[in-house]
Amino acid sequence: MAKTVFAKTADVAAQWAKGELEHARTGSNTTMRDGVLRSYGTPIAAIVTDPAGTRVALISSKQWSSGTSKVQGEAYGAARDLGLAIYRVPRLGCALDDIQANLAHYSQAIAETLDKLQRGRVTSAASYRQAAGAMIATAHGYAERFAVAWAWEGPDPATVKHPKE
Repeated sequence: MAKTVFAKTADVAAQWAKGELEHARTGSNTTMRDGVLRSYGTPIAAIVTDPAGTRVALISSKQWSSGTSKVQGEAYGAARDLGLAIYRVPRLGCALDDIQANLAHYSQAIAETLDKLQRGRVTSAASYRQAAGAMIATAHGYAERFAVAWAWEGPDPATVKHPKE
């Protein structure tokens, strides 16, 4: 039987990303069971399968304590090291309502980023335009991966101006 109790959170995150064990845990507050990584009992990441049968890492976009944030970082690193597609989303499922809620989250985050830019609440207009463009590309990739139609209906980030421009 494979070892299921690990000393390091990184080891549990690596097992989560590999999907080779049904369950694993640290001696403290990090557990993994059936593809869901938890910190203090709260789901913070999940491995799901897209319609093409490819494993995908969903990492919660919610923020908690520094300890849980560390586990999220370990999960991201483990998934990245395996070359998995990674999406930071509020809902960790792949049912249609989860996907639609996550796409709505992306849309809201893009709109908020461009709103801050337009209201002059940023020091670097270029970096906010770039961030909004990256979020749009990520949302398109997420929607395409899960075979759901999505289009950014707001302005092109390149056309949004800071008041001092």
